[in-house]
Amino acid sequence: MAVITGTSGNNTLIGTDQDDTIIGAAGDDLLQGLGGADIIDGGSGVDTADYREKTAGITVTLNGLNDAVVTVGGVAEDILRKIENVYGGSGADTITGDAQNNLIRGGGGSDVLDGGAGNDTVDYTDKTTSVVVTLGGATPTTVFVNGQAEDTISNFENAYGGSGDDTLTGSGQNNVLRGEAGNDTLAGGGGDDSLFGGAGNDTADGGAGVDTFDLREKTDAVVITLNGANNSTVFVDGVAEDTIRNVENIVGGSAGDTLTGDAAANKLSGARGNDWLMGGNGADILDGGEDIDTADYSDKTAAIAVTLNGSNLATVTIGGVAEDSLAKIENVVGGSGGDQITGDAAANTFRGGSGADTLDGGDGSDTADFSDKTQAVLLALNGAVNADATIGGTVEDTVRNIENIIGGSGNDQLTGDAAANTFRGGLGADALDGGGGIDTADYSDKTASVVVRLAGASAATVSVGGVAEDTLRNIENIIGGEGNDILAGDGFANVLDGGGGSDTADYSASTKQVAVSLNGANSATVFVGGVAEDTLRNVENVTGGAVSDVITGDAQANILIGGAGGDLLKGGGGLDVIDGGIGSDTIDFSDKTAAVVLALAGAVDAIATVGGVAEDTVRNVENIFGGTGADLLTGDGASNTLRGGGGADTLDGGAGVDTADYRDKTTSVVLALDGANAVTVKVNGVNEDTIRNFENISGGAAGDTLTGDSLANVLLGNDGGDTLKGGLGNDVLDGGIGIDTADYLEKTDAISVTLNGAVNASVFVGGTAEDIVRGVENILAGSGADTLVGDSASNLFRGAVGADFIDGGAGVDTADYREKTLSVRVLLDGGNDSFVFVGGTVEDTICNIENAFGGKGNDTLTGDDLANRLDGNDGKDLLMGGGGADTLDGGAGGDTASYRDKSASVSVTLNGATYATVTVGGVAEDTIRNVENVWGGTGNDTLNGDANANLLSGGGGSDALFGGAGADTFQFDFALGPSNIDTVADFATGDKLALSRSVFTALSGSSLSSAQFYAEAGATEAQDANQRIIYDTTTGALYYDADGSLSGAAAVQFAALSARPGLTTGDFLIV
Repeated sequence: MAVITGTSGNNTLIGTDQDDTIIGAAGDDLLQGLGGADIIDGGSGVDTADYREKTAGITVTLNGLNDAVVTVGGVAEDILRKIENVYGGSGADTITGDAQNNLIRGGGGSDVLDGGAGNDTVDYTDKTTSVVVTLGGATPTTVFVNGQAEDTISNFENAYGGSGDDTLTGSGQNNVLRGEAGNDTLAGGGGDDSLFGGAGNDTADGGAGVDTFDLREKTDAVVITLNGANNSTVFVDGVAEDTIRNVENIVGGSAGDTLTGDAAANKLSGARGNDWLMGGNGADILDGGEDIDTADYSDKTAAIAVTLNGSNLATVTIGGVAEDSLAKIENVVGGSGGDQITGDAAANTFRGGSGADTLDGGDGSDTADFSDKTQAVLLALNGAVNADATIGGTVEDTVRNIENIIGGSGNDQLTGDAAANTFRGGLGADALDGGGGIDTADYSDKTASVVVRLAGASAATVSVGGVAEDTLRNIENIIGGEGNDILAGDGFANVLDGGGGSDTADYSASTKQVAVSLNGANSATVFVGGVAEDTLRNVENVTGGAVSDVITGDAQANILIGGAGGDLLKGGGGLDVIDGGIGSDTIDFSDKTAAVVLALAGAVDAIATVGGVAEDTVRNVENIFGGTGADLLTGDGASNTLRGGGGADTLDGGAGVDTADYRDKTTSVVLALDGANAVTVKVNGVNEDTIRNFENISGGAAGDTLTGDSLANVLLGNDGGDTLKGGLGNDVLDGGIGIDTADYLEKTDAISVTLNGAVNASVFVGGTAEDIVRGVENILAGSGADTLVGDSASNLFRGAVGADFIDGGAGVDTADYREKTLSVRVLLDGGNDSFVFVGGTVEDTICNIENAFGGKGNDTLTGDDLANRLDGNDGKDLLMGGGGADTLDGGAGGDTASYRDKSASVSVTLNGATYATVTVGGVAEDTIRNVENVWGGTGNDTLNGDANANLLSGGGGSDALFGGAGADTFQFDFALGPSNIDTVADFATGDKLALSRSVFTALSGSSLSSAQFYAEAGATEAQDANQRIIYDTTTGALYYDADGSLSGAAAVQFAALSARPGLTTGDFLIV
């Protein structure tokens, strides 16, 4: 047994073969129990019990909220409650309704159906053959299906037919008869009936009473003129469909219907769509419903008067007598009398007809329509003040609160006021002057092409179908017609609406950049010179101007013409025509995900395929941007720029001087040109594109490596720190933004260059001008005797092999010796020339260099009084910053920072690869890292090691030495004396005390013998002639006795070990 409960929506709930409880809850539910003794509770809403699967006859009498027992084949089975509708099965069913509004469908079999009290419906919508139903109130009547008597019905007010040719006849009550599909015959009989023909060619007779023919399911335009008891034809989309008579009221469909009444009191309801309603004689109700609807009184000769009132009823007087009522009517057409028509807050359109009419638009943007006039209309709007309209030279109408005018077929003169006016001139050579405000000339009634270029307050001629027609002044906006229009603004904020057809916004006269992305019927903003200017709607094509425009199409078939200048054109979807015009123009396929194939052909049409399907026609285009697919892009004889975009692209520059464009890349690009041979392009280290026949490269946003070939190449690095190698040929190397490098390492002849920032600088190779560099900060020279001169930027120069002259110029510049395997010795000296020794031999001469990078050997790098950066790199390097706030980086190997030149106290705590601050005289001066050893100066220094094996040499002064973790060496190599006693704070097993032979002259060899060492509590001098190093184990003091004689020179203290460790000769080194 299952309990099945629905939600608040309209549910379909189906039980099992067991005894189920099915609860519909809220909503209009369809409930089917299947087998078992089920309880079916509809809940709220209009709910249906479905027994269509039953073959035995069912019997049930609905009972509202109370239980109703359903018998199946004479056996009690289900209980129904809160059920309004029942579908029977294929047996002979007996179904009786209750006091609610029930819908009962008998299904197959000879059924007895009784609606009971309420407004009930007998439903034959499941029938596919003809049904004949005659409603008889409480008197039972027979229903014929396909000519055979089938059901007996009673107490039904409404009947629904099926898809056959049905005949439905009402009773004396108010009936609803629905024919549905098929050619049905509906007869209302007495009462106020509603007749729905449905699909098919139906015949409807309302009979007595006030009857309605309902066409609201129609989606095409309906036209009907009622004719009382005579037949009227209903036309749907221009085709005769239904025939009706004795019908007083009509409900239209969802298109723009034309509904005309007769002499009776009719109610014409337009429902949806822009409907046209004419009541005829009689006291009619015209209800426009949704959208923009018109009440037509053109058949009236007496004056009409009406004030529209939105969705509320407005009374129409005819000849001074109240006659019709209007609701939801926006537009009114008057007759031949002197009509008075007043609008409401909606946008109303009034056509006065003949006669001296008064048209008052009221609130909203309202229109006076003179399209019925054949003589010239002269009208100057004046806001809320009366303005006279002359027709053929005679004053006829008075208008006020009118913003817009529709002219006639004469040569009209229509003038606006300070409001936003819209003019439709109609036929004739019209003069339209917008006056103040933002005004519009509307040519939506034209089928031939409209060509216009607005001219502000000056006269602009409008040609229609190639013939000059109207003159415009003070018009800001244009609406085109159904033809292929060409619309151009006047440089102000214009709205250009092409309307139907394939329309063009023409900016060929613009001398500023035009940028626009078309958007179909939606607004697209046009930027002119970077400023939002025009708005385009329903424009398919754009013609650019004299400079570099950016024009993007939409999903339609666009024609994009760049004009002069280097234009960027993107077709979007659709079969587009892209014409670059004059200049170096680009077609952009970056929105495409399928492979693009395009071979440019100059001024000849070239077809671009996307995903293997022909899409765009391209001409006068020099450059291509591909999409994310595997594109195949080929240039022509011009200078082409090809950008593959994402995907594994194949790019062929063809003839001409062509550029491979990687500006869209955010990761590194590595590319080496090779003429007509195919080369692979790596992006972020991965093989991506294959290219050939390119002379130039444009890099991306990361650090690219771009290499030329034997031709004259232009290599543009753009963003990032790029490396540019021209190869052979007269090349241009442009680093762009970032710290960029020109690579001449392969050159064997001497190169000479003086960098000049973003300005061209010539590079001489072997004395001959070869390349031009700009935007390049660094130079890697070759094996010749090079002359490298920097500019005001921070330059890096690598002279490589050869006796080079390197002048850093202004800026913070670097001499780079990282490629050297022999020891390098550099002594920086500001603007003075200084020799650089490599392997002990003079090689380079440098000046104006602030930083030096060592190589793989044991280098000695010495700074000057400026802030220097000294990088030792590999090897055991000696770094001395000199004056200034220096940065010392030892790199790999056991490196030493020397402060021997300092007389003020030096303090430092080494920190491995992390920068440590060095203070001199208590002031922060240098920053060092990757330094294992420190040499102090002549002051009282504090030298602290790190976890590495450090060598600390205090130099002169009484220094404090702390080795930290690691096997450290404390070196004593400065003249001894009472002011030069160092303290070793943490001497431990594994550490060494290194004694310099140049100071400890009585020592030789590399180690201390046992005879030379004397350790004893309180010891301060040698006890025999061999003892040289005396250690007081009580105080930790260390002494040097030069002669080992009690009568000779006194021993001199040189150190104190704070921890007073036990020492052996193995703790000493002689160096």
